[in-house]
Amino acid sequence: MVVVKRNNNVRDLIAFWIFGLSNNFAYVIMLSAADDIIRSQSSHSVEDMNNNSTIDSKQCIEDLGKPRCEKYMSTGAILLADILPALIIKYTLPFFMNRIPFGFRHLLVCLLQAFSYLFVAFSPNIYVSLFGVVLAAMGSGLGEICYLALSSHYAKSTIAAWSSGTGGAGIAGALAYAILTEPKFFDLTPRIALIVMLIVPTIFVITYWLILTPVSTVHKMNLFKISSWVVPVHKSNEFENINFNKKVDNKDKININYEIAYTQNFSLGEKLRIIFPLLRYMIPLSFVYFAEYLINSGLHQLIHFNCSHGFSLSLESQFRWYMALYQSGVFFSRTSIAFIKLPIFVLYLLPFLQCLNLAIFLIQSINQFIPYIGIIFILTFIEGIFGGASYANTFDRIHKETSFQTREFSLSIASSGDSIGISLAGFASIIVHNYICQLYPRLY
Repeated sequence: MVVVKRNNNVRDLIAFWIFGLSNNFAYVIMLSAADDIIRSQSSHSVEDMNNNSTIDSKQCIEDLGKPRCEKYMSTGAILLADILPALIIKYTLPFFMNRIPFGFRHLLVCLLQAFSYLFVAFSPNIYVSLFGVVLAAMGSGLGEICYLALSSHYAKSTIAAWSSGTGGAGIAGALAYAILTEPKFFDLTPRIALIVMLIVPTIFVITYWLILTPVSTVHKMNLFKISSWVVPVHKSNEFENINFNKKVDNKDKININYEIAYTQNFSLGEKLRIIFPLLRYMIPLSFVYFAEYLINSGLHQLIHFNCSHGFSLSLESQFRWYMALYQSGVFFSRTSIAFIKLPIFVLYLLPFLQCLNLAIFLIQSINQFIPYIGIIFILTFIEGIFGGASYANTFDRIHKETSFQTREFSLSIASSGDSIGISLAGFASIIVHNYICQLYPRLY
């Protein structure tokens, strides 16, 4: 038995940061563009995607009048198209994807994301746009379980790099889209902005092979050798008596007794035994993400401010900057995992804090009691901090406390925790959005 210490490698940290950034970038862009997608293709003219909406949409509104709902569907529809495919992938692929080489998974993720931009950019109707969003969701979902699993073969610090990258995707994606389409800056059409984003999957695809350092425990696929297209299974009985519930502090050490990369072949029953102790992390994460995505996709769309109270931003720009500030909070908290580790009780406290945030946004969407958009900006930033902290600390603990034999599967399946919360939020946001819209005429 050989004990190998995984040391921090700058190239690996850079690679995992880029993985996180690129993997979540398309997902963030689709959510940031959700309002534009709904608005432009709920009308009879497809030219809105080419012409950045109308003149009025670029200007703030001095007198909003009574609270109202425009005749567009909730952005929760985009959220569902952006998360349900990922949820399906996260609940199925971890049970058998260990036989698929990482290189092939990486290439597939990059292709899915590139095609998602193209489908949405050149979409003639809402259905093609939603299909493009689905492709982005599939790429993001597959990528998350792929790169979290890949981190099990590297130092624990790669989790911090990945988390920071995913947070960076949020702020970079939301800010990039907001700045590119903002009339005060580049004033590009949504279509051109999406085409510009193709630079991201281009960088993504080369990172795996040119920046990440290869390790002996990761199977390498040879395109011209068919037998290498499937990862071999370890034949030893050494792992039959693993204590699946035992916490370990592995300090980035792994046990290797073979010269060739293999994968562990757990039975369905063993995999279920691995999942059970992970629920104490997955359930709080689900509640945090349910609350924050209900805010983002069900309530932000209903919170508007006039010129004097909204920094002279148009209604469309207000929504884009909500997303940008939320993602800024996510980036800040996910990056801080490299320096600050939260105690376990805080992971259980975060769902309650996020639900408190949800209550404030819910009351605001109905009663409009907060007078200035700056306060909403601060609350949105805090919302992102709560979500990012929950995500980063959850996976940091799982990487630390699981054995090397179970870590790859544990990290893959645990990623479904946030997705189930987001999926439920997508359904709830449509219901809440429609209910509030029906409530407005009775209240005002």
